[in-house]
Amino acid sequence: MNGKWLITQVYDMPVDSTQFDGKQPLMMIDVSKGILTGNDGCNSFHGKVSFKNDKIVFGPTAGTLMACSHMEISGKILNSFNEKELTFALKGLLFLFDGNQQAMVLKRAE
Repeated sequence: MNGKWLITQVYDMPVDSTQFDGKQPLMMIDVSKGILTGNDGCNSFHGKVSFKNDKIVFGPTAGTLMACSHMEISGKILNSFNEKELTFALKGLLFLFDGNQQAMVLKRAE
């Protein structure tokens, strides 16, 4: 879980760098410090992260509030995890689930 993850899908929407002028949305998780940082393609965010059984617990997240193209996708990214407990599955890719709904798919950055 530790490390840098590229956000490739949020709910049913594919996410790629062409939507954000070459900048791929990403999430960096530091398990030992319990912190989360990243970028939704437009705005930077940071917050707390912890683990409880089979869930990732995302604490309050703060971020910048710039207006950019594709704000719908950027908003969905933040809303998919902010202040939520999500079930996860790590199978090469990292899948995050909000109940039975797939909230996000992430790919480890190289």
